[in-house]
Amino acid sequence: MSKVGRLICRIVLISFVVLNGAAFAEVFKWVDENGKVHYSDRKIDASAVELNVSTGAASLGQSSQDVEQRLMQQKKYLNYLQSERLERKEKRVELEQQKAKQKKYCASLQDRLKSYIEENVRWYELNKESGERTFISDAELEKRKQELQAEINSSCS
Repeated sequence: MSKVGRLICRIVLISFVVLNGAAFAEVFKWVDENGKVHYSDRKIDASAVELNVSTGAASLGQSSQDVEQRLMQQKKYLNYLQSERLERKEKRVELEQQKAKQKKYCASLQDRLKSYIEENVRWYELNKESGERTFISDAELEKRKQELQAEINSSCS
């Protein structure tokens, strides 16, 4: 065998070993605390799940039915990934809406407390049936300030 022939044999042998090793590589998937999906060849996180990944190396004798079946599996997996992505997006939007609602609620509580503290007026409640005003005592006003502050501390921290 000539030098060129031996070189070609070595290249083919090395390529086979390298590609064969890649065909059996492990792939892990996990989701971090921010909801972002990660993939790795090492199990970095305790919640990582090993995925069964096909290498795509097809034998020459594959039938068209096998190819179609593989395509169907790929389409199913793609649909699964898209639905998973959509669910994460919907959860993220819902969480943002809840945060905005909570922020608005806290702002209204803080505004009410600020008005109790800064405005130098006599507060009253209006009786809806009779239209009569009932003035709030200083002790009752102080109690309401404390209740508002407690609600702010528990809900807006």
